[in-house]
Amino acid sequence: MNPKCRYLGVDEFAVRRGRTHATILVDTNTHRPSDPLADRTAHTSAAWLREHPEVRIVCRDRAGVIDVHGRPRPLAAPRPERYQQIHERIERGDSLRAIARELHISRGTILRFARATNTEQLGAVRPIMCGAG
Repeated sequence: MNPKCRYLGVDEFAVRRGRTHATILVDTNTHRPSDPLADRTAHTSAAWLREHPEVRIVCRDRAGVIDVHGRPRPLAAPRPERYQQIHERIERGDSLRAIARELHISRGTILRFARATNTEQLGAVRPIMCGAG
């Protein structure tokens, strides 16, 4: 475990297809596996998180965000500053590909922000990237 890891991704995987499942923890800064857990229970994950107080944000695959105590948190709200950043770059003539590359966001997300005339049109969205500013 990287002692500087503050943002952690959590996903499940099959050890034996259809029979045994486990949890993998991924450092979202390095995009490398951090630790495997023997099962996929909340108790095991919560125990691991208690042993690693440096972790501040946990993202579950396609399931929103949970806090360090394993409690679910609502999906991230649209961020007006991200919307503004994207629209400023579009107005200055940057391509969607260049904006995506510069902001480290998928082109699909950039396109969704570009099509919206205001942040209310974006609705509830998944976090763009855990730990991204």
